[in-house]
Amino acid sequence: MDGASMDNIHRAAMKMRLSDSPVKTTSNTSNPKGTLYVTVGPQCAGKTTILKHIFGKSFHKNEEGCSELSKEMAYASGIDITIDDQELVYVPVPTDYFLQSSTSNVESGDGASHLPRNQVFYEKSIEERIRDPSNEELTLVLQRLRGIISAEEFAMRLSGDKDIDTAATDSVSAREDLISAAEHIIRQQLFHRKEESDDQVPSEPLPKVIELFIVESVFRPRPLELMQKMTNELSNSTHKTSSSVEALSAIDQAQHLLKIYATNSLIHSPMASISWGNTNTRPREFQAALEAASLSGRPVEFIAFGGMEACNMIRDHVSRREYRKRHGNKEISVDDYNDEIHGKRCLPKVDRRTLYVRNLQRFLETGRYIPSIAINDAMIRVESMLAQAVAEAIKKEYPVEKDDIEKERFCAKFQLDFELAKLAGYHMNADRTVSPTKQCNESSPNNKRYQSRRQDDQNPQRAGRYQGKRSYYGGGNVGSRLLMSMC
Repeated sequence: MDGASMDNIHRAAMKMRLSDSPVKTTSNTSNPKGTLYVTVGPQCAGKTTILKHIFGKSFHKNEEGCSELSKEMAYASGIDITIDDQELVYVPVPTDYFLQSSTSNVESGDGASHLPRNQVFYEKSIEERIRDPSNEELTLVLQRLRGIISAEEFAMRLSGDKDIDTAATDSVSAREDLISAAEHIIRQQLFHRKEESDDQVPSEPLPKVIELFIVESVFRPRPLELMQKMTNELSNSTHKTSSSVEALSAIDQAQHLLKIYATNSLIHSPMASISWGNTNTRPREFQAALEAASLSGRPVEFIAFGGMEACNMIRDHVSRREYRKRHGNKEISVDDYNDEIHGKRCLPKVDRRTLYVRNLQRFLETGRYIPSIAINDAMIRVESMLAQAVAEAIKKEYPVEKDDIEKERFCAKFQLDFELAKLAGYHMNADRTVSPTKQCNESSPNNKRYQSRRQDDQNPQRAGRYQGKRSYYGGGNVGSRLLMSMC
């Protein structure tokens, strides 16, 4: 979040004005509409990287700062909308807050303005959030990377958590992967330091500022006064508070922006692409994206972690079978299908340790850390959802033009996307536009039963998982279930 360079209140007020303006849905014309991409993958799977590759130089992320962008750029460029880029989801705090004892009065000595330890967000201070058991892993990682604790102590203290999720049968190996990833990063740091010449000062291995997750901002209305106060604290500026009291929750704001950019041709070009770039590990987490695509008539394409492997499985059972029918049972090489285009529309599948290494690398660069259990569970959920989609795809006979092998060549990817959309209650047409099915109405984001499930996700007693030490993040009554849609 770039609070020091942007006027939060002005942006929030602008978004509220947008919400009051009528949505002008673009009419169906012969002009092709920009694709709405939906990423499906665990944190650190490379979602932003592949979107930048697809969008090219026109790519930019929405951070509730579209008023700061040139109108021409914002209108025509591809835009990635995510939950965790909304205001007040993360707040910057000095790294020393995590490393110093709670009784220390010593503040960060870098000379920059920082929020005080006693700054309260939703009835809980920064100090309380840092000391929350859910941030214990982050603190241990910091201590290990700083060299405060040894590799042995790091492993021992991670293993000392008796509340590890028993539902994950590979919890021990997951912990070992985290230990291995941390040691890999340390070896990298040592190598780079040795490579530096004697007259160079080694770079600081830890970020000076850590982005602290404020989970309530995701689900609860965000107070504009607090957003303004944080901006003023960090930028040493003054600005009068808007007459409005609250902004939308981050998840509602992100969904609202998605619909605005998808449907309002005055805000975003109908020919420019959009992405819902969250983890989207459950069908209901990308229902809002499919609803926006349905309203706007935009085609939809999923970018899934392990998508190439899923497509190959579908081809083995469907495309290969069809090919044999047409060519006298002649075998066809799977390699013929592994073309460059498909590779650009799927997230390469990597192992858990690689994701952990990427998480630590990103943490050193940005100060944003994702608990390892969140990555592990997201990975498991994505693999399960794709397996379900593949199982449905291989049951069916999809029509393919008999004289057009190229259509068969790209058929598996469409089948995978078709089944993913179906899981969320949408039908994907041949042109990749989508329309809701009858079952979708019950699970729509605007449906009361859906709202009730969202409330369950925020209540650890009902969620039944990740309370106390097993909660992914500090900050109150939220389980793990909706947090998977972020990062």
